Amino acid sequence: MNYNRLKNLIRYSTLIFLVAISSISCKQTEIISEQRTIQDGKYDSGPNGKSIGTTIKYLSESVKKIDVLTFYKTWEFPKNSEYTKDYLSKISPKEIAISSNVNNESASGTAFVVYFHNYLSGFLTCAHVVEKPDIIYTFFDEDQTIVRSMSFKIRQQIFISDMHGENSVEVVAIDTKKDLAFLKKKLDINDASLKPFNFTVGSTDKLEWGSEIYVLGYPLGNLMLTKGVISIDKSINKRFLSDAMYNKGISGSPVFAILDGNNNFEWIGIASSASAQTVQYLTPKLDIDEKVHNNTEYYGDIFIEEKLLINYGVTYSIPIEEIITFIVRNKSVLRERGYVTDLLPTKD
Repeated sequence: MNYNRLKNLIRYSTLIFLVAISSISCKQTEIISEQRTIQDGKYDSGPNGKSIGTTIKYLSESVKKIDVLTFYKTWEFPKNSEYTKDYLSKISPKEIAISSNVNNESASGTAFVVYFHNYLSGFLTCAHVVEKPDIIYTFFDEDQTIVRSMSFKIRQQIFISDMHGENSVEVVAIDTKKDLAFLKKKLDINDASLKPFNFTVGSTDKLEWGSEIYVLGYPLGNLMLTKGVISIDKSINKRFLSDAMYNKGISGSPVFAILDGNNNFEWIGIASSASAQTVQYLTPKLDIDEKVHNNTEYYGDIFIEEKLLINYGVTYSIPIEEIITFIVRNKSVLRERGYVTDLLPTKD
């Protein structure tokens, strides 16, 4: 074989080899870029046509509605009395009040099961759902110096939906600054099927602009799933911000995110509060049977009242790192009350 023929043969073999590599590379790229969708005849609720309904239904069995009823003994004082808070702290209101009554205030929120063993259950929720002030004052003047009424908390009851038995719910650990509370309830045999919250602990470090999150709770008393998009705001201290729709009752709801586009939920926090503003308005003093019609003159007494208006779409959540820290700091208290804290998501 002469030299030129050998040289041409080598060139031809090299060309065939390069074409083969190119074909393989193109074929691999085609497989990687292919997106497979699931065709199950149902409307999609997750990435790439995957449904998250089964996962949410399973998790919802651990998420409960919580109702708090707080009873107050209220003492009313005469308008010309000029009693201050300092003066009332030194005297029994019964001696100077013109009237008294017992009333109650109700609140609702969301709690979820993080522990269940030997009929002892543990729930997490927000502190402001269960923590109510011991004393409430109202005032005659705008400077809030002359006390109009003084209310003392005399009793508080906490109820968790779908729970049997008459055992009361007890606040075992609470942190009002972090807005977290751990609740205890002894269950009966009818609650043996209660399921602890089955989750994977995530990390808020994985959140970025545009990350999608899910909130599962009881806004206005209805079990609902809402979705939001994360915004990164470094000015917010130890909270993360989303546009998830917030309404009364959603406080204490677990917040999830899906990792890497699969139906792989990770628990990343608890929904706690929303942006809101207080609005003052004039209102007539009406008896129950009275009604003021629109566009008519009113000559009765007029009062100033306040109403809290939620700025929907601005929701703050407590990050999972703060929740774990809360549990770790209260480990000794939880153990004293019968909880095996190693079964809680502490990561320590």
